[in-house]
Amino acid sequence: MDGTLGDTVFVSVEAITQTVFQLTGNHPTHEEIISMFGPSELGILRQLVPQHQWEESARIFLDHYESIHRQHQIGAFPGIEEILRLLQEHNIRQAIVTGKSRQSAKISLKCFNLKGYFDLVETGSIDGSAKKSRLQKVLKSWDFPPEDVLYIGDAPSDVRIAKSAGLRPISVAWDSTADRSQLAQQNPHAIFDQPQDLKNWLAAHLNGSSKT
Repeated sequence: MDGTLGDTVFVSVEAITQTVFQLTGNHPTHEEIISMFGPSELGILRQLVPQHQWEESARIFLDHYESIHRQHQIGAFPGIEEILRLLQEHNIRQAIVTGKSRQSAKISLKCFNLKGYFDLVETGSIDGSAKKSRLQKVLKSWDFPPEDVLYIGDAPSDVRIAKSAGLRPISVAWDSTADRSQLAQQNPHAIFDQPQDLKNWLAAHLNGSSKT
C-alpha cells in the first residue's frame, strides 16, 4: 500500500512525528521513524511514547493521519485505479497486504477512492512485521497455489517476503523513495517505473500476447 498505491509513507511519518511532539515534546526525525518500520504505526508509537499515553497517542495519530491526507490531497498515484479496474474486468482477485494499522489503511483507502476493488485487506501488527503470515492468510482464503499469485510492492523486503511465501514478486519504483537498484538486487520477476508500464504488461498477459 505505502509507495505502491499512494504516497502514504510521508503521511504516516508526519502523523507519528506530530503525535509524539504533541504528547512528549520530542521530535523524532524522518530517518528515525523510517528505521522503526516493521510494526504498524501504532506499534511504532508504542516505542516512542510512555505506556500510559499509548492509547491516547493512537487516537491522536489517526486524527493527524486523516488531516494530513486531506490537507495535502494525498490520493492514489495516477494510473493506479486504471490498473485495478483492468484486473477487476478480467475477474482477477485482488487483496492488500500492508504493514499499516487497520484504522490507517481504512482512512487511506477512503481518501484514495479505491475501496471497491479488494476482496481482502490484511493489515499489520503492533508487535512487528506480519506480512508473510498475512500473505499466507490470503492464499488460504482464496485457496490459490502461491505460484499463481503476483505480489506487487515497492521495497526490497517485499521481494524477499514474496519469495519466502512462494509468490511471484513484482517491484514498482514510481514512488519518490523507491530505490530501483536495491530492488533489482533482489531479482524480482519484473520491475516497473510507471503505473502505465505495469498496466501494459498486465494487459499483454491477460489478452494472451505475452508469456513472460
